[in-house]
Amino acid sequence: TEPLAAVCNGLCDPSLIEPGDRVLTIGPGPIGALATQVVRASGGDATVIGMPTDRMRLDTISEFGFDTATVDELPT
Repeated sequence: TEPLAAVCNGLCDPSLIEPGDRVLTIGPGPIGALATQVVRASGGDATVIGMPTDRMRLDTISEFGFDTATVDELPT
């Protein structure tokens, strides 16, 4: 519960996400995954990026309907 509390404290107190906002989450670890879900719950749309070694985590996050990419897939 502490990681979720940290995310909510950072994003929701005061609320930084408005409905329709587009948010880039850098890092698909536990905190990034929680932040992405809080963004969605706040009405925002999140995309998660990570390193090529994060592919399994990115795939898991994409199963929840989020857009994901590795840094190698981003346009230069």
